[in-house]
Formats: sequence, structure tokens, C-alpha cells
Amino acid sequence: MAKTETPKKTRWYRNVYDAFKFVRANDSKFLPIFLALVTVFIGGGIALGIVQGGIAGNISSNLIGIALAALAGVILLSARVEKAAFNRFEGMFGGSLPAVQTIRRNWKFEDDPIEVDAKGRAVVFQGVGRGGLVLVGEGDAAARRLMVSARQRLQRIVPGVAIHEFYVGKGEGQTPIRNLPKAIKRLKKVLDKRERAAVEARMRALGGTRLPIPKGVDPTRTRPSRKAARGR
Repeated sequence: MAKTETPKKTRWYRNVYDAFKFVRANDSKFLPIFLALVTVFIGGGIALGIVQGGIAGNISSNLIGIALAALAGVILLSARVEKAAFNRFEGMFGGSLPAVQTIRRNWKFEDDPIEVDAKGRAVVFQGVGRGGLVLVGEGDAAARRLMVSARQRLQRIVPGVAIHEFYVGKGEGQTPIRNLPKAIKRLKKVLDKRERAAVEARMRALGGTRLPIPKGVDPTRTRPSRKAARGR
């Protein structure tokens, strides 16, 4: 029996490099700030070495400057990764899904939409959490029609549970993708863990999260790509 090869672990520096490339490509302000930080710390180390004088003083000051520059670069990188990711989500149809899935506690968002416009112009995603049910719609007017359908279906399945609607965009009454996680996390908690689990179980049992398929529409073509939504 052939042995399965153990996948090689990705080295930490490779992860840092990949993150650097991603942030540089999706955050126009990152590189100028990064270069300014590196210049300041390394330049400061060189200047300190000149003031101290001597070979040992120059070497130690330069090393300190390089170490501080590297540390500042890593801190900046970690701070800008999320911003770069949301910059990428903003221009992507279905980008609201990976945005809301960054919420790690008290909320769960399904990978598949619960409503999709037949022409692919709008989509509605759904999440369940301590604040009740959340519907996130993309697609302006078409999304509003889908939202009405989703709300009516969910009200029949889990009556009495709070349903919150968010429309993605930058217009009046809309929420920019980058603000979605914060807006959802600010919702008042109305369900405890037991009640939330009961709501999820009831929806699974009665097909509340199942995508309704319009007549004459191929379901494999009405589903937006999850990989595309995640930028893969």
C-alpha cells in the first residue's frame, strides 16, 4: 500500500511574503508607508552609529535600526491586511459573504445564498446569530425583491425571530461592505445559545436555507462561485 505524502508546511516567511504581495496589490497606501517606516528606522540607526562613533557602535546601531524596521513593517502589514481584503471585497459580486464570514463569534453565515436573481443581477445571503437572523442583499432593486421573498419564507419557518436586512452599497440606506461586520456585531442579542441552536435546527429541518429554484433555471448557473467570492 502506497504511503501518502505528508504535505510540506509553509514556512512563516513565505506567509509573510504572500501577505505583503496581497496587501501591496490591494492597498495603494501600504507601500509608501512601509518604505517611509523602513527609511526612518534604518536611517535613525545609521545616524545613531555616526553619533556614537567606532566600529562596534556603528554595527550595533545599524542592527538595531534594521530590527526595528523589520518589526515596524510586520506590525504595519498585520494592521493593513484586513483593510486590503475589504478593498478587494468591495469590487466583487458576492463580496459581502467573505466580509461577514470574518465575524468569528456568535454568528454563522451559510456559504450558499438563499436567494439568487435568475439573471445573476442580485443575491441574498443569510446568517444566524445571537441577534436573530440577518439577510444581506447585493443588487439594488433586484435584491429588494429577493429580500421580500426571503423574509416571508423565514417568517413562516421561524415566526417571532428578529430578521435584520442589510443592503450592500454606498448609496442611501445601504451599508458599505467594510462596515457590514461592525453593523452586524452591534445588533442587540435576542437569542441565547440554546435558542440559536433551536432556530438553526428548525431551518435545516424545514429547508429554510435551501435556495428556491425558479422554473426553467439551471441551479448550477444561478449559484455565485464561492471561490470567486473569497478571491481564490
